[in-house]
Amino acid sequence: MSSVRYLFLGLLLCALPLVGSAQEVKPRTAFTVKIYPLELVSPFQQMFTVYADIPVARRWSVDAGVGAVLDSWEWAAYKNETYQGFRLRSGIKYYMYQTDNMNVSIGLALKYSQVVNDRYITVSRQGGQYNEWLLGRRRIKTGGAAIYFASQQFMGPRKRFFVEPFLGLGVRHHEVTREPLPDDAAIAFPFFRVFNLELQPGIHNTPDMLLGCYLGWRF
Repeated sequence: MSSVRYLFLGLLLCALPLVGSAQEVKPRTAFTVKIYPLELVSPFQQMFTVYADIPVARRWSVDAGVGAVLDSWEWAAYKNETYQGFRLRSGIKYYMYQTDNMNVSIGLALKYSQVVNDRYITVSRQGGQYNEWLLGRRRIKTGGAAIYFASQQFMGPRKRFFVEPFLGLGVRHHEVTREPLPDDAAIAFPFFRVFNLELQPGIHNTPDMLLGCYLGWRF
């Protein structure tokens, strides 16, 4: 946990000098659209999500997002295997500082996703008479909440384009189910790796670390 505290402290120390160096103006909460490009190259699940900040008051905006889970290099590596679904995000954001060049905010994000994973598993058939590679199906429903800090840095002659590094911490709740196997089948070789991140059927609660950078446009 000490490393998390250092990350939060580092973000604030980086942001506050910039705020002090800029002339503070009347707060302007604008509509923004942004993406998180690194989601497309995650080894576990490749996603594309469009996020938006929708102003609702002088220093407040609604944090919204909708996207698709496209594939997984880890859990859908073979032909006929798939890893697809959708994800939603909502929340609220408060702008602590607003200047011509920069916004610093704190927010609460609520997230939900559903994924269907078709993946081959090795099953034992007819009391162990032979093994077969069978395409099985998992369904993963995930909800979560996180508190985060973010800093929008505006660029260009009209200060429209921005980068937004963010850092946060939360919790995720997973519900994993697997469709029944044939009556005479049983999993013969459960997946085992030293670092196995695949969630097995059941209920799981895991920490959620938010760390990255959005690219966006202010309207």
